[in-house]
Parts: sequence; structure tokens; C-alpha cells
Amino acid sequence: AASPAPSPTAAAAGAATKPRDAAGQRVFVKITPEAEHSPDLLTRLKILLQEHPGAVQTVLFYEASQKLLALSDGYRIHPSKELFARMEELLGRETVRMK
Repeated sequence: AASPAPSPTAAAAGAATKPRDAAGQRVFVKITPEAEHSPDLLTRLKILLQEHPGAVQTVLFYEASQKLLALSDGYRIHPSKELFARMEELLGRETVRMK
């Protein structure tokens, strides 16, 4: 009688400790060659990300080198239309995508 009880409890505990990240989705941000060579722009992007903390991981895609860079947990965000609009104002149209 004691064996069925631990299983749902363990499953619930596992689900509770795992941050919700919209079913494993991540936000990809395209860094154009122009943006890559503008430290000020990248600093402004980092500040913007930190102003919208959440559970979704942010990944930078450097267009010139075709490299992906997953940012640390300090840059996990709460995605919103407003945030994406502000990011695109900084970096250009269609530079932000969630997948």
C-alpha cells in the first residue's frame, strides 16, 4: 500500500522544481554584423533582457559567423510582445524569434 504513494509525490515534486519555460521553448535573437560591432547596442540589449526576468532561455545567433550563444540564466526572460518590439527596435525587424 505504501509503494503507489511515492510515485505521484515524486512526479509532482519534480514538476514543481522545474522552471516553466513554455515547453522547452527558447528565444533566439539574431545579432547582425552591424550589431555585433556595436558594444553599446549589445549592452542595451542585455539591460533590456534583465528588465524582463522570466523562465525562458535567451540564445544569441551571430549572423556573420553562424554561431549560437546561449546566455546565462541571468538573462532568462519573460517573453512579451512589448519586449520583442523593443528588442527589434534595437536590433532590426525580424531579429527575434521564439522556437
